[in-house]
Amino acid sequence: MLRKILPLVVIAAMAGGAWVVSNNPPEVNRSPRTPTPAMTVQVKTLNLEDYPLQIQRFGRVVAQQRTALMSEAAGEILFLAPQLRVGGQFSKGQILIKLDDSRYQAELAIARATLTESQENYAEQVALAEQARQAWLLSGQKGEPSDRVLRKPQLKAAAAQVESAKSSVKLAQLSLAKTEIFAPFDGSVATLNVEKGQAISSGAEIATLLAKSAPEIEVALHQRDLAYLTLDTLSTNPADSGANPAAEIRDNGKTYSGNLVRTAAELDSASQQLIATVQIDTSANGENSDWPRVGSLVKVAVQGRTLQNVIVIPNPAVYQSRYVYQVIEGRLQRQEVVLGWQDDRFSIVESGLNVGDQLVITPLGQVTSGTLVSVASANDEEPQQ
Repeated sequence: MLRKILPLVVIAAMAGGAWVVSNNPPEVNRSPRTPTPAMTVQVKTLNLEDYPLQIQRFGRVVAQQRTALMSEAAGEILFLAPQLRVGGQFSKGQILIKLDDSRYQAELAIARATLTESQENYAEQVALAEQARQAWLLSGQKGEPSDRVLRKPQLKAAAAQVESAKSSVKLAQLSLAKTEIFAPFDGSVATLNVEKGQAISSGAEIATLLAKSAPEIEVALHQRDLAYLTLDTLSTNPADSGANPAAEIRDNGKTYSGNLVRTAAELDSASQQLIATVQIDTSANGENSDWPRVGSLVKVAVQGRTLQNVIVIPNPAVYQSRYVYQVIEGRLQRQEVVLGWQDDRFSIVESGLNVGDQLVITPLGQVTSGTLVSVASANDEEPQQ
């Protein structure tokens, strides 16, 4: 009897336990999850400001005075100054070359002999003219004697011969003087085309000389640069150079101040660039400064116009030159922008951003719009939640 009742009792107990469990489920203490920022970014709150532009380009150093030394006489080079070598330094008035002058000495001697003969002939004509005048007076003839009777045409021709002979002597002296060639200024030798013992002709190019004065810098300006420069009032007069755009020249750690003084008359047809000349201010840098070497490339920063009431953002905040990230209600948002002026540090925003926007200036990798972030302003050390 007990064996028959026991299974029923077990089944009833299990059914009762199942009912208790199903009607009394375990309680789990669930609290709402707080979203966690994925990163901390620095932001800059945008405002309108005035921005003085600097147009930064590379420029080539050129000599302010570059002269081709030409020979105006012909002959063998008997003397060549030791300083007349590539890179050699010379002083104004120093003799650089002496040519064989024997031919020019002979021509001068001939010219002087001709002058003596013409002077003797003139003196003879003067005496004959005086004799003719005396003979006319003694003849008792009335009236004035003619010019031919008084030998005035012969006297005039003799005087002209004297002046011609004097001119020939001067020309021979000038030709003789040109057999010695002197340095036209203080400077250095860029190229040399002759050697001692070489025979040269009149008009031969002997060397290329560079003046010791401060060099100039030629800078190629893009077309878009021209709208940001004041070029209408350029002056090469040092007294008026203060009105020219200021420039700063940087070369191997050295800095020189100067001014943009002139531009080419037209754009280069190939590059569509305008060549401008920057002149170093010797009054500010000194006459005997260690100038940049001619032919080298230097960095040039020309002061442009001041843009007023514009939004300026740092270049690292711009991606692919067309979009930025800003923070809106704690989340990253990608924003397309249109940029105007842009140099190596900053960009001017023409459209896409407004005053008061929070621009992300922290460099970002691959991020998605809507990412939750914590914010630190550009002037804060600790992030703000």
